Amino acid sequence: MPAQPTAQHAVVAGAVLWKDLQSNPSCRVYDAKDEYVIVKDHDSSKPQGYLLIPSVRISGIEDPRVTSQPFVDLWEDGWSRSYSYPAKPASKTALAINSEVQRTEN
Repeated sequence: MPAQPTAQHAVVAGAVLWKDLQSNPSCRVYDAKDEYVIVKDHDSSKPQGYLLIPSVRISGIEDPRVTSQPFVDLWEDGWSRSYSYPAKPASKTALAINSEVQRTEN
């Protein structure tokens, strides 16, 4: 069963509307040019977790638009931003995209 569009997109929509990182303590970065935000993952099992989320609504990795701008550069942007969030060595850093069947939210 596909995930429902819920809380994560609401966080992104809020960040895009506010464009003021101080308005949302979870939001660490809003990149208007590349259309994404970085928010702190609230999952207590991931104390060093951050989420890079497109500010343009897409369904996920299965969306055909992920191979075009601005989405095609999200992996590179995520890796380069990992030097600040979570600010750990590359050997302690991972990037992942949940497949449609593994996501709990869209």
